[in-house]
Amino acid sequence: MLNKISLSLLIIIGSVPISKAQLVSSIADSIMANSNNIPYIHSGITYLPDGSGASYTSILTHTVFGSTDTIQNAGDISTICMNIEHSYIGDLTIKLECPNGQQTTLSDTYNGGAGGSGGGSTFLGDALDNNIGNVGDGWNYCFSESAFWGTMDTENFNQNWDTSIITPGQNVLSSGLFNLEESLDSLIGCPLNGDWTIIITDHLAADDGYIFNWQINFDTLLFPSGYNIGAATVTASGGVPPYHYFWSNGATTPSVNRLAPGTYTVQISDSDTVLKVGSLPNKTFSTVVITDGTITNVKVNLDEQFSTYPNPVVDKLNISLKGSDKNSTIQVYSLSGILLKEEMNKKESFQIDFENYPQGIYFVKVKTRDEIITKKIIKQ
Repeated sequence: MLNKISLSLLIIIGSVPISKAQLVSSIADSIMANSNNIPYIHSGITYLPDGSGASYTSILTHTVFGSTDTIQNAGDISTICMNIEHSYIGDLTIKLECPNGQQTTLSDTYNGGAGGSGGGSTFLGDALDNNIGNVGDGWNYCFSESAFWGTMDTENFNQNWDTSIITPGQNVLSSGLFNLEESLDSLIGCPLNGDWTIIITDHLAADDGYIFNWQINFDTLLFPSGYNIGAATVTASGGVPPYHYFWSNGATTPSVNRLAPGTYTVQISDSDTVLKVGSLPNKTFSTVVITDGTITNVKVNLDEQFSTYPNPVVDKLNISLKGSDKNSTIQVYSLSGILLKEEMNKKESFQIDFENYPQGIYFVKVKTRDEIITKKIIKQ
């Protein structure tokens, strides 16, 4: 059985509110038949402290390709994605370095191109400005040669923004698929195996942020036979079709395949949402955890019956299941989809010990007789 997430839209014309059809989505995962999987994602929080010209790096290592396999053309890299929050986009340059040292610039909103947003005050993700120890909400940003948007700098100049929840009135660059500042052609000849590195440089003082995870997604034709055979499909209804899809790996179609075990999110918006002045975004979000060797129908229900606190958590996470079936199974997954803990529960309120887990993003899944509920947890 699939549960649905719904998000209603309210358009204000003058002083008269007009309701519009809800956009809803449901998602299911598929079987993972074996354990031959390419490590697609680097998980774990990397703090991006306030710095004037300081660079911070995060590395993802590949080892399963042939020893002579190299990037032959820009299309061999489908997307580069990251989940990040940082106050002030105008401080940053983001580069990708391949194992032999060749680099390309993904985003330069410090020097900038069109519009030149150096020093601009737009946030990446729902950030907390230079608030050490307090983590904001990371949003997904992807880069591709076939992106439907321009560069981050161009989209910021064009005011492609959402509004912060943490800091009301603050503009946040919309989550989506962006063009690159420099072509991926500069990576032709790079070996597929080895250390791929994200380099983020903060050029100005008075802000900070976090990168929660990042990934590089190669063309699936490069995958060794039998690797990454998971798949997921999301179904949308309501709102105003056609719908626009944005998966956390950069895919923009209802179905994604050739997936490794892990956690994937998809953001769906309707055609009325696209930068329409005077409207609230009609968007819905779904999350699926694809595990190795299991078939499940997953439903996500972010309702008021399931609450967790504190989030971020340091040691003990409190969970409340008011009004729902108390006979439940509790599971804790890593960001890469590894099951870390499973226990039975018969109480309305209980705790999970996070003290011995490293900093990063986790997913707590609660299974009752009628539903499966999943929430993202940040461990500090």
